[in-house]
Amino acid sequence: MQIKLKSGFGCNVDERILGDFRTVNLIAKCESKNDAKKLVALTELVDQLLGEDQKDELVDYLAEQSEDGFVAAEDVYSAITEIMTAISESKKNS
Repeated sequence: MQIKLKSGFGCNVDERILGDFRTVNLIAKCESKNDAKKLVALTELVDQLLGEDQKDELVDYLAEQSEDGFVAAEDVYSAITEIMTAISESKKNS
């Protein structure tokens, strides 16, 4: 499914991905109270949802949008959350 974020970034994601156990497991780990585990899970979740090429495109896009080229983990998390919400809403409407 083609997704366009509010920021303008576009990506193509398999809408079945949210039902994949590996994705569910990574989402749960992103809610960990341990910051190190949370960050590792976030990086793995980005790979799971977008794949290597689109992950690099997202990071490059976010770097271009920032004033200093810095890509904050919170910005990546926000983008991934928006992608997951778009997938979820698409499934509800179909």
